[in-house]
Order: sequence, then structure tokens, then C-alpha cells
Amino acid sequence: MQPPAEHLDREDFQKLAFEAAPDAIVISRFEAGSSQAFVTHVNPAFTRVSGFAADEVIGRTNELTPDPNLRRFQGVRHSKNGQTYAVDVSTCVAEAQDGSVIHIAIERPAGISEETLLEEKRRLEKKVEERTADLEGFTYSVAHDLRAPLRAILASSMVLLEDYSEQLPLEAQQELERQSKAAKRLNRLVEELLKHSRIARDEFEKKELDMSRLAQDCTRELVALGACEEHAVQVQPSMTGCGDLALMRLVYQNLIQNACKFAKPGERPRIEVGQDVQGFFVRDYGRGFPKQAADRIFRPFERLVRDSDVPGTGIGLANVKRVIERHGGRIWAEGEKDVGATIRFWLPDR
Repeated sequence: MQPPAEHLDREDFQKLAFEAAPDAIVISRFEAGSSQAFVTHVNPAFTRVSGFAADEVIGRTNELTPDPNLRRFQGVRHSKNGQTYAVDVSTCVAEAQDGSVIHIAIERPAGISEETLLEEKRRLEKKVEERTADLEGFTYSVAHDLRAPLRAILASSMVLLEDYSEQLPLEAQQELERQSKAAKRLNRLVEELLKHSRIARDEFEKKELDMSRLAQDCTRELVALGACEEHAVQVQPSMTGCGDLALMRLVYQNLIQNACKFAKPGERPRIEVGQDVQGFFVRDYGRGFPKQAADRIFRPFERLVRDSDVPGTGIGLANVKRVIERHGGRIWAEGEKDVGATIRFWLPDR
């Protein structure tokens, strides 16, 4: 334990500052008439950076023996493990009573060159890509392998309910129905996971797209499937953008279907698909969401409502986000509970 500050003399303060300094400090001595400096003291920061213990360098020649008249310079040190590292050195000198020169050097890691930064950035990006590819492969394999047993569970549940329902007590029938519903939901999640994985794996071709026509086509398909009411969606004409046709179709299918699903109970959905200075948007006047939840809605399996209120898997918007990011774009949400929601996305021109 250090003594109280009021009991520290000047020497104690100097020692404390020397040992607590975050930068490496090396004190050397030039003997009278000598051009070589021998290390007399190093602080813990030097030991931490170089790997050398104090007794391994004290008494030895300072690896960075400068001109005593230099106040700033850059040098290269060798660490104990054989690596080299550059340091920016600031110095001061004092003459001892015996005529020797005391040299005090504060060493900080040198600024990293732009080339080194770019190389490190490339290395990290490659590592992230490799890890992502591994994770994508694992997700795809697991999801794909889950489909067969899920289908078997569904099939056996349906057989029991359809062919043996009269022989089963009511409680057993209800249990089988719950099992069947759970298996169907899990099967939908698996399909969405496979879709989520394929977004990053499928072929990708950017071209100029008629975004208005694409949104209209998606709306017609959703109306035909009963997932959206006719005349509920207004599409702004003459919208164009650059993207992959299949992936952008997935974007509009998800966003328009979501907007239809989240209409207020008892009200006809009203949806606008358009483009403005910020990019493209799909706006509805439905249930909306709390403003603080704007980032959460893009997380996989994140749902802000109960399944009993609005059915879904919680991965549709995560798929949309992944598509937009694969295009090099940006997506964000604006909303207010019981007022409505707007999903916006921006795409680069090429």
C-alpha cells in the first residue's frame, strides 16, 4: 500500500510517477567521453511492451542509443519474442556530478502507416468472411437436416388425427393438434432460416430495375394468395433502382405483406410504396411499434406482438435487412405505436 500523499517526499513522488506511467520509460547513462549509453532503469510499462524483465536490460547497452542532443526521433526495438516494433521517442538529458550524461527516454508506439492499416483491414475482412461462410454453412446444414424429421412428425400427427381420431380420447386428440401446430410453426421457421442462409449464398446480379412494376407485381401476388386486400396498396409510379431482381422481389413481398398483417384490428389496411430523397419506403397506418424498438424489429426471431395477434416467424425483416446490406445499402424503421410504421431503405446507384 502506498503511503498517504501528504507523507510522500519528492523522491517518492518521482518513483511513483515512474512506475505508474503508461508509456515505456528507459533511463540510460552516457559515461564521460563515451558514445554508448547503458541502461540504468526501466519502468513496468517497458517490461509490459518489450517482454524483457528489468534485470534483463539494466547494465546492457541501450538498443536505441541516440545522439544526446536529439529530443525527438523514431526508432525500432526488438521484443523478447523476436518481434520488432516502432516507437516514437521523446528525450531529455541531465549531466551528473561525475560528468556522465543521464538520458531519459519516453517511448510510445509509433503511428501506424496507412498501408499497414489497409493490410490489417483486409486481413480482418477476410477472417470475418471466412467465419460468416462457416456459420452460413452450419445454419444451412442444420436447417436442411431438420426438415425430414419435422415432416415425419407432421405426417404421423395427421395420420393419427385422421385415421384414429374416433379411437382416441378427446385429450389425446387435443395434444396431437397442439403437436401438429408446433411442428408446422417450427417447419416455417426452418424454411425461413434456409431462405435467410440462401440470401448470402445465391447468385447475385445487379441491374436497373423498374421498382414500381416490381412492387405492383408483388402486390398482385399477395392479393391472389389472400395475404393482402385488393386496392389496399398504392404504388408510386416511375420508381427505378439498381439491384438483384429476385432479392428485391423478396424485399417488397416481405414489406408489403408485413404492412398488410399489421393493420389495426377491424380496419382496412392502407399502404403506400414510394420513393423520396431518402430512398425507397413502404408505409402503413396500422399498429405501428414503440419508437425505441426501431432497431429490434430487424433482429431474427424478434417479435413485438404475440402470435395469437399477428402470426409470423420473426425473420422476414431480418431477411430484408440482409438483402439490402448485400446490395451495399442501408435500411431503417420509423414508427409510432397505434399510428403506423415506415420501413425505409436506400440502395447505391450501382
